Amino acid sequence: MGGSSSKKNTNTTPVWTPTTVTKPAPVPTTAPRALYELIDASPEKVSEGCLHLYTMETFLRTEMNKFLREANKEKLVTYGPFLRLLYFTFNEPSTVEVHSTTVYHGMNLIQSDIDFYKRSADDNTTLQWMSFTSTTASREFAESFGTNTLFIMELKKVYEKEKRSIDIDISLKRTNQQEILLSVGIEFTVEKVHTIFYTFYGVV
Repeated sequence: MGGSSSKKNTNTTPVWTPTTVTKPAPVPTTAPRALYELIDASPEKVSEGCLHLYTMETFLRTEMNKFLREANKEKLVTYGPFLRLLYFTFNEPSTVEVHSTTVYHGMNLIQSDIDFYKRSADDNTTLQWMSFTSTTASREFAESFGTNTLFIMELKKVYEKEKRSIDIDISLKRTNQQEILLSVGIEFTVEKVHTIFYTFYGVV
């Protein structure tokens, strides 16, 4: 969500797609039925239902974000309707925006991606993640996944016309994950890299 507060000049914003190592998600059995049940629901219920579907361990989140990163127009018919609802959810009045806090996001990255982020820190380059990104306010929870990379991100910028980071736990009435969802196209700068195991400190 915005550029760095560093004194260096910010360069142009490249779209960067990390080469993450992920396991295939299981095929869902309840997701289509849950989406069907949102028909004619109130805006608040649609928002809650979309976030619930997004957080389910199904192909929907994985494949939809892959579609966003690759910009494959052939799959627009498949994922476009749900994407539209998810964008709507970010600006639905019942969703709670989050800023002025620190969030954490784990990834399994290959060495070339790690080197890229190191160079970005040196150059003060503004980057974008072209997918929805789940983060958590709990460092302990983020580290429990055992990834080789941890992003520590400070949410500083407040947008006047749209929400770019929302509290999923509040919307879903849960407290166990402290999950903050970042919108597509979130901008950030890498300020430093800690190499005991790869930790990226950034500002969005």
